[in-house]
Amino acid sequence: MKASSQKALAFGIATGVSAWAWSHFWPQAAAEPSASSPASAPIVRIAAWSDGEIRSALHACAAAANNTKRMQAAMQLGKIPVGSILAALEAEPPVKDRELTLAAKVLLIRWAGSDGNAASAWAWKNFRSGSGYGLWDEALREIGPAWAWHDAAGLHRWVMACQHVGMEEVSRDTAKASEKPILDFSQVSEICRWLAPEEPRLAFELLQTRNGYSSEDRLIGMDFNLTQVKEALEAFPDLDQSKPGVFRDSEIHAQRLLSRWQELDPEDFARSPYAHLHLANPYAASTRALVEWKTQAPAERAAAATRLIDALRNRDGIKTVDAWGELPVGAATMIQAGIGMIASSWATEDPVAASEWIESLPEAERASGYRVVAAAAAPRDLDLALLQAEKLPSASRMGAFVEAFDSWSKANPGKAPDATGWSEQRHAAWEDLKFLSE
Repeated sequence: MKASSQKALAFGIATGVSAWAWSHFWPQAAAEPSASSPASAPIVRIAAWSDGEIRSALHACAAAANNTKRMQAAMQLGKIPVGSILAALEAEPPVKDRELTLAAKVLLIRWAGSDGNAASAWAWKNFRSGSGYGLWDEALREIGPAWAWHDAAGLHRWVMACQHVGMEEVSRDTAKASEKPILDFSQVSEICRWLAPEEPRLAFELLQTRNGYSSEDRLIGMDFNLTQVKEALEAFPDLDQSKPGVFRDSEIHAQRLLSRWQELDPEDFARSPYAHLHLANPYAASTRALVEWKTQAPAERAAAATRLIDALRNRDGIKTVDAWGELPVGAATMIQAGIGMIASSWATEDPVAASEWIESLPEAERASGYRVVAAAAAPRDLDLALLQAEKLPSASRMGAFVEAFDSWSKANPGKAPDATGWSEQRHAAWEDLKFLSE
């Protein structure tokens, strides 16, 4: 699947639009002509849409009855000139049934790709209080990723200028009294994740300004390439002065980056200024445990897998040494990693047994298994794989569905799946992804 198509997966599966998806489709803001530009080169300006054109596009979004029509309507509305966006947002109510309308999402994303400051200011004004109270968070999720894609530095400057309240809840009265956006802990965390692929250094600089830690912090940078790792480490200018094994405060984020560097290129890391901070590979012991588990007879695998995960649940800090080894990472992280490694390996051989084992786990731990089974099982049992994806929360479900689609398509090039018994939503999602991959 094309990279831009993968970013558009939200439209193929959800009923709305994801800014992270659609930001790739909106053109970058046109650069100002340089002094060396030919004097005769005209500046092309797109004429504003008429009221009739605006209302026609808005009506098409509101009337779209399925994912394909929603996609078509959104892409048409996405062509709106930036100068007409405000008029379009004010032409029809942006909220329906306590959610942003499809049109409002598209318009905010389109606006954020050109002027994130203006889009966020409008959203804060309209959703911080009054009838739109409670939708600021949803609006930010549409604006932020598109803004990061088009102008990461601008988004970073905006965040740094905002008031941060950490873990405190922003009350309706507090929000109403503030003309400028107020960001809480979770919102700053999300912005860090949006910035990371575009500007790793800025993402980790922002991460250090946020008081506290989240279990999802580990996701920031976990798929960085070596260049991105090195850029992110620029946010820690004094890291090379640290002592081996001693990471304080925000340096815990640097520790994860160093582990990623070691994983990508151990020899290059050994030549780096951080070589004295050598870390044990946190996943080496996991790999050994997985190899041991695979030697079990099929009938014993479920019990053996449960024993391994129980060992992680019962760890007493990082000093505990068991089948997983002594690891410089938290037990919760390793539980997720352990479930994922076992489920992924098992699902390639016996998807049914792997999925049954996932269901035997506590509900809070199943998500990491659902996603890997969706991808690993797809070539052998597509229906089961998609069922696993559909058990995930909507935000994770999108990615799992795409991974299952990619995995099955790679194993069955040019073929169509047996869609007997599929729900209308699943069938529409598959067709949308097929359309986007072509």
